[in-house]
Amino acid sequence: ENVAKAIERSVDEEEAILLQQRYLIRGLGWRNVDFDQLAWRRYYIAEKCNGNLQTFHEQCPAFPEEAFLASGRPAFNIAHVQRAIAKWKRPPIFTGRLLETGALDPNSRGELWIWAHPDPAKQYTIGVDTASGASQGDLEDSGLAKIGSKDPSVLVVCELGSRIPVAEWYGWAQPHTFGPEVARISNFYRAQVAIETHPSQHGLAVYQVAEDAGCKRLFVQQKWDDREGKMQVRKGWITSPQGKALVMDRVAQALAGEAPIPSQRLLQEL
Repeated sequence: ENVAKAIERSVDEEEAILLQQRYLIRGLGWRNVDFDQLAWRRYYIAEKCNGNLQTFHEQCPAFPEEAFLASGRPAFNIAHVQRAIAKWKRPPIFTGRLLETGALDPNSRGELWIWAHPDPAKQYTIGVDTASGASQGDLEDSGLAKIGSKDPSVLVVCELGSRIPVAEWYGWAQPHTFGPEVARISNFYRAQVAIETHPSQHGLAVYQVAEDAGCKRLFVQQKWDDREGKMQVRKGWITSPQGKALVMDRVAQALAGEAPIPSQRLLQEL
């Protein structure tokens, strides 16, 4: 009892999240995580993991999401990501693909997830992070690479202003396959699209294919060139080291506060 009271007085943020979890014991039913278990956890981290929390997550994940988070090198605070998963994760209302006709084709294994359909009263914006679509350098003739690549292409649709994600495309596709997807989803939501074209090697190809496929709301960057005496236009979003640091800081702030990101697969990528 004294140990439990001592633990209760010194619960940190990650432990507070764990105390909200439940687990199933076969034949006995559901149980809540208790302070005795937190005491064992602290002992194991200190004595078996040399105080390394990351090692503990790898050896003893508390739930499946934590196993995914511990398997890589997270760029953000794991406790904050766990809290976002526990609080905001919810299943999409649609899973499948968007056809060329604009119709939705349901498929439980589809790359497109939707949490909110287009609302004519709202405006939307899309961010696109492209990849080669390759899995271990082995591109398939169909345009889709083998599932298991560590470098997927991702498209996220957000409400303008609130920045709440309403849809997401996540998968392994070559630029000539991904570009039309970008165009269709942009037209579906009537959304502005920012495709990262530098330093991505494939972003410009996706940009061009999306443009050829009828995407009319593609972001461009303009900069005055004193030497040429005219405005220089560069297609897509150009990511600089300074810009990347700013974006990472904004994401970290969102995760530390309120980050209504419903997508489990996106949160696990963090």
